[in-house]
Amino acid sequence: MFSLLFRCDVLLFRLGRFVADLTGSASGIVLPLLVLQLTGLVLSMGLMMLISFLPEILFGTVAGLLVDRLDRRKVLIGCELCSAAAVLPLLFPQGGAMIWLIYGVYLVQSFSGLFFNPASRAFIPQLVENEQLVAMNSLVSTCEALIRIIGPVVGGALFVLLGLQPVLLLELGGFSFRP
Repeated sequence: MFSLLFRCDVLLFRLGRFVADLTGSASGIVLPLLVLQLTGLVLSMGLMMLISFLPEILFGTVAGLLVDRLDRRKVLIGCELCSAAAVLPLLFPQGGAMIWLIYGVYLVQSFSGLFFNPASRAFIPQLVENEQLVAMNSLVSTCEALIRIIGPVVGGALFVLLGLQPVLLLELGGFSFRP
């Protein structure tokens, strides 16, 4: 599995995805923490979780079908642009409307991920030969598991130490690492 990392194309693909996914995961914990900080209500965080799963519940089966019919590169670029555009307004203080803006960002990012993830996974067979697909999928799964563990810790620590804007800037910088 790790021998694939000695191939330049695979290494660049995985490194780019790892950095981008890590920054996204780090900011993924920051927005619920910010909502809790602004409202003081755990229910507000629960609403964020509902918002994050809503696109998948409503459109999960359709997203994969659409991605298969569209140019995957355009889907990936479009999803990244939508996610980046959604995050930008959070860099500027909004006052009382900040909560609703955060909910909107979470919704847009959930929709983007719904299309981005299958399009990204569809590139894997283009990177490796059929005999290496199992090893590559194992590598992808290992990286995703590491990100699920490390990302929230990094994001929470950065939020406490630096505040919201540096974490969001880190996420915006992470978009440039995606393939």
